[in-house]
Amino acid sequence: MTVPELRALLAHLLDVRVWDVAEILRWSKWRQERNRRAEVSHKKRRLAELQQTSQKNDTDASTTKNVRPDKHTMANSLTPPSRPT
Repeated sequence: MTVPELRALLAHLLDVRVWDVAEILRWSKWRQERNRRAEVSHKKRRLAELQQTSQKNDTDASTTKNVRPDKHTMANSLTPPSRPT
């Protein structure tokens, strides 16, 4: 059980109302399933975003493949960013 589920269970058990254990377990299973679906959805969306970024980078790389950077551009890309004082 997760911490929020345990807290909810304790709150239910300490409440004046008489709780049915089956009701609490149904709620727990519902919450776990809801969290599982949210995780799957998040991973699916993130994977699609990464694939779009990858395709964009591949396209950008292919269009600039034959372009040779000048020495100032190369020097700037090798130096770390300056820290604010």
